[in-house]
Amino acid sequence: MEFYDIESDMVDYDETENYEEIFDNKLEIELDNLYDSAQKEENLSSKIEQYENIINYEMSNSSERKFSFKSFEQLTLIYLENEKKEQFMFNFEKLLELRIQLDPKYSEETMKKIINVISKNYKFPGEIMYSLLNLLHKKLGTGTYYNQFLKYLQSIKRFITNDESLIYFPLQLFTKYIPDFLIYNYEVHLVNKNEKEKIIGGKKYVPAYGWTSYEFNIYNKYDEEDNSWLGCEGKEGEWINAYHGTARRSQSNREIMRIIDDIYKNNLSEGSGQQYYKSINCNEDTKNTYPYCGKGVYLTPDIHVAEQYAGRLFINQKYYAVVLLFKVNPTKLRIPYEKQDYWICEGSTDGVRPFRLLIKESYRHK
Repeated sequence: MEFYDIESDMVDYDETENYEEIFDNKLEIELDNLYDSAQKEENLSSKIEQYENIINYEMSNSSERKFSFKSFEQLTLIYLENEKKEQFMFNFEKLLELRIQLDPKYSEETMKKIINVISKNYKFPGEIMYSLLNLLHKKLGTGTYYNQFLKYLQSIKRFITNDESLIYFPLQLFTKYIPDFLIYNYEVHLVNKNEKEKIIGGKKYVPAYGWTSYEFNIYNKYDEEDNSWLGCEGKEGEWINAYHGTARRSQSNREIMRIIDDIYKNNLSEGSGQQYYKSINCNEDTKNTYPYCGKGVYLTPDIHVAEQYAGRLFINQKYYAVVLLFKVNPTKLRIPYEKQDYWICEGSTDGVRPFRLLIKESYRHK
């Protein structure tokens, strides 16, 4: 069934305010009776049809959306419980669109119901869960409901990806050497050409094409739950994306994973090699504050440079490079004049924050 566009203009009535009030009250009573009838309907097909009729009826006769929201909610739960994936996603998206027109408490209660249904009877594959997570992010950002869903994922220790094959590598490695990795890492995807080069935090970001990306759960971790620094859309407040190769000299998988775990939990720290600390800072955005690069942690905008410094996991007779993607504070970034593919920043959470873990089959270090 086709639904009316929720953003379409409503019909303007020329009648008096008194008539409009009477009409609205009569319509609400009628919709309330229809909704009550739909809830009591035992035949599933008839129940669905009744909810759809309520949506169309309200949207064609009123600017209110209360019964449409409640009906979309019921349809969403029905399709979720009956594993109708496409219908579930369609109705859930309508719920999120209607949220902006209604009291936020509606969304909170809806998310609780949806998460409750999923957690009681989890059947959907990762592809659907990945779509649900992306839809939440797209419509609501990294706010309450997005994080509520992440907490559910944490409770079931589940990776989310649009490609089920990605969760099998290197899942065993994580669970073997970092048992709590699943607790703070959810979304997995293969970085491909669909991700475009863009300006983030004032600097060019080139995605790590061909790498598998594991996203850390760092929402609401910093800045009193202001997550604007995490953005990648070129908006104000976003921090720069930069790569960091680590554990190059490590000889075992266990040691490499221990280092990654430590960086995630305790951040980067300044190393002994500070080759460019006396170099002139050529970053136009910070050179007045930092005339020289000074000491700090080293990162790079170039994934190929990071790969040279990355540790190598050895799995099934193949080598895999491990690189970390960081968020870098634009106000603290220094760039050496003579080595501009090296970036330097303070080794603190005010300077850099771990963002994602990247893995790709690679060459063995010489």
